[in-house]
Amino acid sequence: MQKLLDRGGRTLERDALAEVVLAMARQRLKRSDEARGALRDARKIADAILPKSDPNDLGRNWSDWLAVCALMREAHTLIESGQGG
Repeated sequence: MQKLLDRGGRTLERDALAEVVLAMARQRLKRSDEARGALRDARKIADAILPKSDPNDLGRNWSDWLAVCALMREAHTLIESGQGG
């Protein structure tokens, strides 16, 4: 995942998904501080993705946004519960 984030030609949707998956992986490796940092980065990116003008219209990348939201909830639960590998 880190290599994916380091590559050029990125999109915000891909970056948000990669950060949230990285957060869950780091939590499973019992690297909680790094997991929280990756989740925080994912939230920052997600805030930039969500269209601000009309909350009822998520735009053409609505499926990416839905995946980011679902995985962020999962990561938040995993990290805040302290569960790991």
